[in-house]
Amino acid sequence: METRKATAIPTAKTKPSTSSRVRKREQSSPSSELIYIHIGKCGGTSLWDAIQRSAPVAKRYPSIRKVHVATPPISHDADYLIVVRNPIDRVVSAFNWRLKLVVTDGEQKDRFPGEFSVLTKYRSLNALAEALYKNGVLVPSVAEDFLKIHHLRESISFYLSDLLTVIRRKQVFAVMATEHLDADVERVLGVKQVKRIHDNRAGSNAEKSALSSTARRNLRHFLAPDYDALNRLTRLFPVAPETQKLLMQ
Repeated sequence: METRKATAIPTAKTKPSTSSRVRKREQSSPSSELIYIHIGKCGGTSLWDAIQRSAPVAKRYPSIRKVHVATPPISHDADYLIVVRNPIDRVVSAFNWRLKLVVTDGEQKDRFPGEFSVLTKYRSLNALAEALYKNGVLVPSVAEDFLKIHHLRESISFYLSDLLTVIRRKQVFAVMATEHLDADVERVLGVKQVKRIHDNRAGSNAEKSALSSTARRNLRHFLAPDYDALNRLTRLFPVAPETQKLLMQ
C-alpha cells in the first residue's frame, strides 16, 4: 500500500464521464481519505500517476492511499476509486506481461515459486485456458497452474468481493474502465495526458493474445467470480451502457 498526503491546489471544472459517474458526497460529511484500488493489468500504474497529478483529487482528499496486490481495507470513513477491465482481456494482458518479465527477459524468474515452470510449460494463455477443463470438468492441476501466475492469482474478485458486501454507493468516488481510461482520467481527474507506464501492448503480438473458442469459453467459466464482482460493482455504481457491455463481454 502507498499513502500520499495531497497538497491542495486550484481545481479546474471537469465534465461528467461517459463511462464513469462521480457521485457527490454531502458537504456536511466529507471523506478525508481516498483509497485507490489498483487491480493488476488494468492500467493502474498509469492511473496512479494521474491521480497524483489531479487538482480535483488533491483539493478534495487530504490523504490518498493505493492498494495493490492486497485486499483493500474496509472503511466507512473513506471513499474508493476503482479501475477495472474486461476479465478475459485482463488475464491475456497479465499472462503476456509475466511471460515477458519471467521467461523472455528473465528479470523475475525466481520471484514467485512455480511461476517460471508454468509459463514455460504452456507458453501461451490459449494453451493454458484450453487445458482448464476436460469434458466440461475443471482440471484441478491446471487450475493450480493458472493461480501460480502473478496477477492471475490476484483476480478482480480477489480485490472486490469482500469490499462489495460492505461499502455504500456514496463511498464510490469513481469507477474507471481500462477501455476508456484516457477519457475517464481527463473528465474525472482533470488530467489530459496519461503517461503509459508498464504498457506491454507494443511487446505483444496477435499470436500471443489469440484465443480459440474453447479457450475463451473456458475462461468465461473459470472467471465467473470476476464477472460476478463486476456485475455487483456496476449495480452499486452504474457505468455507461457501452462500458458495461465491454466489461461483461
